Amino acid sequence: MTCKSTRSRSATWPHLRACLLFAGLAALVLTAASCGSSSAKAAPSNPAAITNISRDTVQTNDFLRFSWVSPGTPVTSLGRPGALRAFLTATSFFQPALPLSQTATYPGLEDQPAQDLVVLRCIPPEKEPVDAILATWPNVFAAVQRDLGSQSFTCPYTGNSADHEIYCIAKQFDDTPSGVVVTTLANVLATANTLFDPAHPELAKWLKTYYGIYPAFSGLGFSVKDSYNLSSSNPTTSAEVLQKSVVPEYLLANVSLSDAGCRCIRVAPYAGRDQANIEPDFVWNKGGVGSCAPVPAADLQ
Repeated sequence: MTCKSTRSRSATWPHLRACLLFAGLAALVLTAASCGSSSAKAAPSNPAAITNISRDTVQTNDFLRFSWVSPGTPVTSLGRPGALRAFLTATSFFQPALPLSQTATYPGLEDQPAQDLVVLRCIPPEKEPVDAILATWPNVFAAVQRDLGSQSFTCPYTGNSADHEIYCIAKQFDDTPSGVVVTTLANVLATANTLFDPAHPELAKWLKTYYGIYPAFSGLGFSVKDSYNLSSSNPTTSAEVLQKSVVPEYLLANVSLSDAGCRCIRVAPYAGRDQANIEPDFVWNKGGVGSCAPVPAADLQ
């Protein structure tokens, strides 16, 4: 239909009404076409773009956490009671889902078939309370200063308080720029290595208790696949660590599930659970809001 501009008295109201209706329909068609076009904003599918976004907490606000707890143990916060922070990973890296036995290995975990499986998907409504950081050593040092800053610690420190000593180590770290990447990394890893000095086991214990940081933590912002049983009797090489640094990991403040915008499912042990594909969308749709909803085995088949 053609609608020409005219000042002629012959332009009747039915004609004008038809023109207006046509214009409205045209606008709807154009809008729908725009929404379906490649120029519309959508989640990236390119692995490089996904990885880039997943390491930027300005753009990433969708986190996943797998954990195992003894039957009957309540789960009300991101991490264990008393901890300051908890590890989560990027949801985008687990869509589509893999069998749990494979999924668990990527964040450096291991399936615990005799314990309840707890899966959190968290989309925090406000970023400030969760204070999400990409889990790199420089970010950890900055977080330690924020988390312990209210205690009015002074540095340098030569006493026996682990939290005071770690605070001063974090505060005194100098992230000196360098034109050589390995020199920059050597600087931060040398400081981090002091936290695992066998002569001062209280420092490693503090990291484990309050941040969930174990010797398997690289501080590169990627969890180390298959590192759950890493120990002095089961060592690894630098080549293996770098090759197995696959999925991004974050440290969030250990806030309540509600404050972190989490939905949670809890699955009791059953034969074959390790082969279940735990889709993040399933967790979001079936999970309890701010609490863990029991999910029967039949729903995961």
